Amino acid sequence: MSDNRTFARLWFDEVWNNQRESAIDELRDPTGRAFGFPSSTSQLSHDEFKEAYRQFNRAFSNIRVTVDEELVQGDRIACRWTAIGTHTGDALGFPPTHKTVQFSGSSFMHLKNGKLHDAWNFFDFTAVIQQLRQA
Repeated sequence: MSDNRTFARLWFDEVWNNQRESAIDELRDPTGRAFGFPSSTSQLSHDEFKEAYRQFNRAFSNIRVTVDEELVQGDRIACRWTAIGTHTGDALGFPPTHKTVQFSGSSFMHLKNGKLHDAWNFFDFTAVIQQLRQA
């Protein structure tokens, strides 16, 4: 497993940037939960997170997540990130626009035995909606 100081970058690189769904199983504790993705009220099990991940990737392709800043204290990680992707599938009430969108967010991760156990995610999708509405 990775060092806690590099875990957030590894997670975003492998799962999102490299589109390796198998990395979810490698890097997540299957008993953990994901909060705030894909909506602010979401509380997803391991398998539910994988389905939300698939749906998100059907709606947005070419996803790139950059970790802008992170703080690590023991088995807890707080990070601020920026994501960019292309809207290529039905999402947010819009048919595919093929527009590139960018949004920022933050994630708070709790690791257990070197794997992601629980994660709380916060991002503002109103910025994405505004970008999709622009002509």
